[in-house]
Amino acid sequence: MTKIALMTDSTANLTEQQKKIWKVDVVPLSVTFGQKTFLETELTEEKFYDYLKTDSHFPTSSQPAPTAFSDAFERLIKEGYEEVIVVTISSKISGTYQCAQMMAEEYADRLKIHVVDSMSSAAEMVRLVQYTASMIASGFNSEQILFSVEAFVKRMETTIVVNELDSLVRGGRLSSGVAMVGNMLKIKPLLQFEQGEIVLKEKIRTEQRAIKRVFALLEEYVERSSSDEKVLVGISEGLYRNKAEELAEEIREKHPNVDVMISSFSPVIATHLGERSLGVIWSVIDPQVSLINVEE
Repeated sequence: MTKIALMTDSTANLTEQQKKIWKVDVVPLSVTFGQKTFLETELTEEKFYDYLKTDSHFPTSSQPAPTAFSDAFERLIKEGYEEVIVVTISSKISGTYQCAQMMAEEYADRLKIHVVDSMSSAAEMVRLVQYTASMIASGFNSEQILFSVEAFVKRMETTIVVNELDSLVRGGRLSSGVAMVGNMLKIKPLLQFEQGEIVLKEKIRTEQRAIKRVFALLEEYVERSSSDEKVLVGISEGLYRNKAEELAEEIREKHPNVDVMISSFSPVIATHLGERSLGVIWSVIDPQVSLINVEE
């Protein structure tokens, strides 16, 4: 049987347990505050948000260095891997996918590398990595795995609720005038990924209504899904664990057959969304695939 490895980038923000149990290599992006640059994997959540609050410089992010991929590929070759599946953040919001693809071409004669564009980030990447790892462990070949993960991406829907409009302003995604009016009226933008790009989908007054709208969109999706499909939900949060857990519990109570997982935004993603933000994704998988779950 072909030995297949799995890689992703740090915007998935996997826990140490997830990396270990799913056997995932992680290539880090970096975050820079003024003259201080950190790999995402070096920043704890507490440290990052402390910098975000106190540093006068708005952080910028950078894709992984090509050597981060080459070093990982070299090690995998030494460990006897013949193929590797690399899951990256959307190619429309980062150059990580393009960098991985470039390095894959350089290693084409030594390692069969499949680069998957998640067309999203955060929670969707966590669930996509979990699905891929589970299929590898179950003995599926790369062709079967790629067919399934591409179907997952195609059926995936993502909705993001942002509480701090100032973060969108500082990141260049919203004008200061619109943000000022939005804050006065307690408007919460609902953002969605469309073809890998983040777009403003709706403007809703108050956070409670915004989250109810997310739940309604999920319910519509569940109703459209067929009985022989398993719906997966991923919730990512930025210093908003209590709200994420409330939403997860509500989903589980109303739809006990829906599989829900909570994760946290990585520093690169949180830079643009700020505190008290939620990202919710949903898609479907083949129910015959037994998912490897990680208890936290």
